[in-house]
Amino acid sequence: MPSRFRDSSLVILLGAHDFPFAPSLRSTEAFSNSYSAVKDYFIDPDGFGLGDPENMLDLFDSELNSVAICRQIKSWLELKLDGVDPSRVTDVFVYYVGHGGFGREDRSYYLALKQTESYDPYTHSLQLHSLATLLRTYAGALRRYLILDSCFAAAAIQKFQSPLNDVVKETIGRGGWSEGINDRGDLPAATRGTSLLCASSSDQAAIFGDKYTRFSEALIASLREGDRMGGRDLSLRNLQRLTWAHMHRAYGEEAVHPEVHSPDQRGAYDIADEGIFPNPAIKPVTATSESLRTIGVLRGHKKHVDCVGWSSDGNLLASGAYDNKVCIWRAGSWELVRELRGHTLGVSGVAWSPGQETVASVSYDKTARLWSARTGDCLATFEGHRDQIRALAFSRNGRLLATGAQDSDVVIWDVPNQKRFRKHSLKNHGWINALALKLESGLLAVGLGDGFVALQSTIGDGARQPFKAHRNYVNALAWMPGQGVLCSGADDGLIRLWDVGDDEVRMEREIDEHDSKILRLSFSTDGRWLASLGEDRLIVWRCRDWTPAHTIDGPFPTKTYLPLAFAPVGTTLAAADPVDPTAVQLIDLGE
Repeated sequence: MPSRFRDSSLVILLGAHDFPFAPSLRSTEAFSNSYSAVKDYFIDPDGFGLGDPENMLDLFDSELNSVAICRQIKSWLELKLDGVDPSRVTDVFVYYVGHGGFGREDRSYYLALKQTESYDPYTHSLQLHSLATLLRTYAGALRRYLILDSCFAAAAIQKFQSPLNDVVKETIGRGGWSEGINDRGDLPAATRGTSLLCASSSDQAAIFGDKYTRFSEALIASLREGDRMGGRDLSLRNLQRLTWAHMHRAYGEEAVHPEVHSPDQRGAYDIADEGIFPNPAIKPVTATSESLRTIGVLRGHKKHVDCVGWSSDGNLLASGAYDNKVCIWRAGSWELVRELRGHTLGVSGVAWSPGQETVASVSYDKTARLWSARTGDCLATFEGHRDQIRALAFSRNGRLLATGAQDSDVVIWDVPNQKRFRKHSLKNHGWINALALKLESGLLAVGLGDGFVALQSTIGDGARQPFKAHRNYVNALAWMPGQGVLCSGADDGLIRLWDVGDDEVRMEREIDEHDSKILRLSFSTDGRWLASLGEDRLIVWRCRDWTPAHTIDGPFPTKTYLPLAFAPVGTTLAAADPVDPTAVQLIDLGE
């Protein structure tokens, strides 16, 4: 499974295995073997799978001196990038293996070359400030990844730090730090900057073995084996963690800890966190929908359906749509029982009280309403949000209703007394897109526009520090029944599972099989299944091993969200219809 960046990446290989003019620098085949293994990985279709061999510049063991090598890199980058559409080339990788050292009175760091001279190794080696300036000048629009397998490798980061004046000028030139923020407030991915994976700290020597260097041996093992707990791609930070794990298992206390640094980061996010290497431990989705059976299609809305919700006994289903109404359907016969009218804009969420007599709805008209499911009467209208309401959740006893809106407020409503009980403001985190209530504890998870998730008590003042869950918009949240596991889905197309403990939140797994934003998540009541719905497809996952059991390919037309909810009894799933966005399909998993 080659990298999805195989056609937009450049690779530069540097270093040497022998140093004939610097006898004090030990020659070793470990350097050449490590270089060969890394080169093979980048070329191998089962590795990185570099699309064009001409996109690799191999200067390992070059007879050129340091000045000529810099000129060669400059000319090659100009050839590859001059007049090229910026979307065609996005990344440049630089791998060096060999000796690193310090020269001159200021102990400037250098990387030794075949032409390094013992009487003045700094002048005749690759000077880091030259390499940094070269990459910044001729590959400044790219993401620049350096992997340095040398002693004291982290000493290189100082030369890659941008001058403060450059950063200030660039920031002012683009109107502040809001570059790339769209009308939804989304933050862009890191599109440029420098990140280094260093074999050692600035004051520690790297170690080589008989065949490979210890670092490159662990690096290649990590790239070839991948991370079964990770997503589709491995970031440089993932790679650092995996490499360290390999080295620590092999060498224990003698292992040298690799480091990741991003000294020249210009985008909204650190490129060290961007998935760039294919993860061979994760296989593509191959599931089919052969065993799925459509048992009904609900047609009663005139515009896009946004949401669905089941009564607690599974006998009734509510749907809300852009036609401003809520429809109530009877399970089994799938007949339309009642239409609830009163909202002046589209309905973005529906939820049933535990007693099954009341259904709540929230709308883009900034209100929440309570309805009698039996008569269709509007029992109450809650007003107080200053922007569109996106999500809602009932407490276990139905006495409290939580709503979250684009005004960044979570409001807890006292249902019997029809008044506001409490308000939580999360103004620094953008819109609120999703709510999920853990019924056993009353812990409310809040999905936010900047990719954070907040955890708050619905009945008290207790609130934890929000944690960074995704790159941006968290659109979907769901608690795994009977577990302290929270599932999140976002605009970045990732599904992540979080172990929520009393004192900390830890990511357990990342699922990266959608090619679009995640819009809804739903667990089956027995915890056996997770359904995820994006614009690209619907996937049903087996929770025992997180493998896909069923898929329905889209695209699913949407305006904002899509409907998705497991019935509380059995294996029926109410979901968006890929053909008719005004309809809801009822699917039986057949298992």
